[in-house]
Amino acid sequence: MEKYIYAAFSKTFIIIGNFSTEIYLSYFFSRSILSIDYFALSDFTGLLLGIAVQIPLGRFLDSKNKKNILILNQIILSSFLISAYLIFDFSRLIIMYVVSIVLGLFSGVSYSTTNSILRHLSDGMNTSKINGYSEIFGQLPSIFGGIMFLLISGFINFRSSFIISSLIDLSSIFLILFIPYDPSIHLTAVSSLQKSNKTETGKGFKISNYGSLTLFAIIMNIPFIMVVTGNFLYPIYIVMKLHRGANFIAIEGSIYAFSALFSGIIFPKIQPHLDKRKLYMLPFSIFSIGIFGIAITKSPFIFLSMSIFLGLGNGSSRILRNTMIMRNVENRFIGRYNTRISSFVYLMRAIFLLFYFLSVVCISVRFAIYVNCLTVSFLLLILYRLNFQENKIKIGILQEN
Repeated sequence: MEKYIYAAFSKTFIIIGNFSTEIYLSYFFSRSILSIDYFALSDFTGLLLGIAVQIPLGRFLDSKNKKNILILNQIILSSFLISAYLIFDFSRLIIMYVVSIVLGLFSGVSYSTTNSILRHLSDGMNTSKINGYSEIFGQLPSIFGGIMFLLISGFINFRSSFIISSLIDLSSIFLILFIPYDPSIHLTAVSSLQKSNKTETGKGFKISNYGSLTLFAIIMNIPFIMVVTGNFLYPIYIVMKLHRGANFIAIEGSIYAFSALFSGIIFPKIQPHLDKRKLYMLPFSIFSIGIFGIAITKSPFIFLSMSIFLGLGNGSSRILRNTMIMRNVENRFIGRYNTRISSFVYLMRAIFLLFYFLSVVCISVRFAIYVNCLTVSFLLLILYRLNFQENKIKIGILQEN
């Protein structure tokens, strides 16, 4: 299991590099109506570019050395941040707008690439444990990044955060270099889906071949979508309604990340002991508690407490979703499958973001939070009504070694 742990650990430095810059962006974007407009515009632009990039990226990932793609991603991102530092005297909002777009775009590339590398290192077994490690190391940046921001925010400003982010992005390359990834080896996952459809082995990739799995993956992506689009909604709520600053945003991020990390420890252990209905509903139910709790109070303490449920629910749903994808998608198609799902997720994020923006500008930030409650209630009902018999939901479930 050492190679999986090491590859997952590499995510820590890949993600943590831009954390302090992202906190500053969230805070400054949330301070006025004009900056909120730029906040929404940067997210929309990033999502549109993400959709355009993900599909060709998938083909590239399945035909090229994934590790080299990840290294190139970090080099380009680091070079951009240095450039942004040098031209910082340009219009502040324009700088914030461009930096936000680039960070989101290259984060999406690294996410799809690292997930594909983990699948490549997997042999189709122990996938729940692998994704548990991935969740743990993927959340460490938010925990340590939030603490680091609290410690150094008095000594660094927005501009100098670019230098810190650039240096950490460059240092992540040294970890990536030692990931035990061999691009010449193509392992094939053994799943009930593939056994029932052996003729697909010689055919090209079609996402329609994984219809049931894809529907499942999309539903289980909703907590993730609400969390990442919440990075637009909740800083505005924190600044304008709770009247808190950047340090509160950093604390909330650390609490959320710690609970998501904890899901990486406990969910793989309890997963084998749950029947399908409980297994599929548990992450969504936990996440819903956090959404409901935020809606019923304006207390800063309760808001921070509800971040625990958001982290546990989203972390568990990500582990479950990625585990099912690893078990059912062949290694030679994993890049294209992940990026097709990512493209759809980008589109859904754009829809959520548009709704949040219109709610904030035209109605109120709390209206968006109330609608989130209705959305998760509806999805919980769908999950409850689904027939979880394996002959109805054709998702291969392998026993862990």
